[in-house]
Amino acid sequence: MDFKKLHDSNPDKYFLKICEELSELQTAILHYCDGKIEYDSVVEEIADVSIQIEKLMRWLGDFNSKTYNMVFDQVNELEQEKYKKLEEIIEEMK
Repeated sequence: MDFKKLHDSNPDKYFLKICEELSELQTAILHYCDGKIEYDSVVEEIADVSIQIEKLMRWLGDFNSKTYNMVFDQVNELEQEKYKKLEEIIEEMK
């Protein structure tokens, strides 16, 4: 998918869509907890946000595969650190 073309055609819309999808996931989680929507609706919003995160990382990587890989690696490294901290918190709860 040509994320750069999508961005260049309307940069404001590109970022507003990212924010919109993040907000929709937040709302879906709240509605799921209240019993207003089903599991599948939350999963659909997670898929949408996953695409938006990809768009954001492509933008941060200046739509270049080499710099995108650097962004991806940084995100992955930080995720691993955060998972480790989360595991420590869970371990302390035992």
